[in-house]
Amino acid sequence: MEIIELYNEDNEIEEYYLQDSFGIEDEDYVVLKSIDKEDEMNYIYKTHTNDKGELIFEGIESDKELNDIVEIYLELKENDVSKGGDSNGFR
Repeated sequence: MEIIELYNEDNEIEEYYLQDSFGIEDEDYVVLKSIDKEDEMNYIYKTHTNDKGELIFEGIESDKELNDIVEIYLELKENDVSKGGDSNGFR
């Protein structure tokens, strides 16, 4: 599993497993899970590339947008599982 390193608010590096990536319309998203075994949450970030070609992870500020994205992601995963894929993701 690929490990992603992100800086938190305190400018400290946190490590996450890349669980999934998906696109909706013109937006791309990733689902990350902390490598910290005590943190059982999954995190969704919007991604885009800046002018330097660097991949940027952007938090989703709107609760409505986040809820909509989670709902779509769960539907995508449900369809994937029904077609023989794995069931990783939000629970």
